[in-house]
Amino acid sequence: MKLLQMLSLLAFFAMPSLSHGLTLTEGPMEGAFEELPHDLYNTNGRMSLAIGGGLSMGFLLFVFWKRRRVRKASMGIILFTALSVNPPHASACANIESTTLDTAYADYLDAIGWFSMPVERALAATPAAHPRVVPDPAAYQTTPAPGIRENDAAVRLILKGNAPAALEMLKDIEDVHPGLYATAANLGTCYELTGDDENALKWINVGLERDPYSHMLAEWLHVRVLEAKIALKSDPNWLATHTISGLDPTHGTFETRQGIKDHEGVLASFRSQCTVRALFIKPQDPVMAQLLYEAATFMLDSRAQGVAGTLALALQYGLSPQHATDLQARADQIMAGTDNFRRPSRWGIWAAQWKYPFIFFLAVILGFLIPFSHVLKKEASQNQ
Repeated sequence: MKLLQMLSLLAFFAMPSLSHGLTLTEGPMEGAFEELPHDLYNTNGRMSLAIGGGLSMGFLLFVFWKRRRVRKASMGIILFTALSVNPPHASACANIESTTLDTAYADYLDAIGWFSMPVERALAATPAAHPRVVPDPAAYQTTPAPGIRENDAAVRLILKGNAPAALEMLKDIEDVHPGLYATAANLGTCYELTGDDENALKWINVGLERDPYSHMLAEWLHVRVLEAKIALKSDPNWLATHTISGLDPTHGTFETRQGIKDHEGVLASFRSQCTVRALFIKPQDPVMAQLLYEAATFMLDSRAQGVAGTLALALQYGLSPQHATDLQARADQIMAGTDNFRRPSRWGIWAAQWKYPFIFFLAVILGFLIPFSHVLKKEASQNQ
């Protein structure tokens, strides 16, 4: 029994927050501070996590119930903890300051989560009007690591349109506080904004080495964007024969530099990159047009109703009208053949956000009731 208790406790404390999946568990900075969108990230393995974690938690409840001296208190504590660690909108430190520009897209996420809405909002915004341009004295709940406050100051300079000054500040931060992921990510973005794509690619790669879990596991796509921009300098027709992502949307899973993703995981990367870029890169831009077009091709699998809005944005950035017409025709054909692509109701949105937490708590109940029923049966037979 003691061994089972120890195993159950280990399963409980090792279990990640099911509403956030496994996308960011070890990120030293931004991974610990961001709140993830609820519908666009890698969902591989979440069903088994929900069931396995719930059964472990349920059995843990049963073990504590068996300890009759602490039964009531223990069950109350465990239930409170279970409800606390798995709410659908939990975030570790939601009011922490941004440490990289890549976290800025979260401010433009739409509650429903359609791909085009946050991009449209970022496109309509100006960086100088970003909510983090003005320092928030209450933002740091704890003393940040050395170099983070300086990174925040550099981000504010970039948002205000002074990328050259931010670049010099970031170089100094790297000299004084070497090895920070935030500095590498900000240097990469800053170099790109100043037109130096080669150095931008170098520092984004350095950032990935420092934190492989960075930027919602979407930084692999930033690398692909920079590689495409460099290729276009030597071959202006490169996009006619290549895609930026290098992925075939007809496949079921996709291998990226930051792990294997399903369609939702790939769309999460596209949405993240497109929303951040829309803050700084206004129409027209062939790379943004291609990014949005590729995102629309990935929507055909399960989000055909979102293709039109995404293509409308791609057309603003210079996508060929013929490409947009052809892809929209495919989306229309898919929607005409099934009713599974209707815009979800409020109930549908609620169900999508709560699906895995609900499965988890159902498994908790079963994990407690199954061994509990055996105990009752055993006691009943002894009484007879």
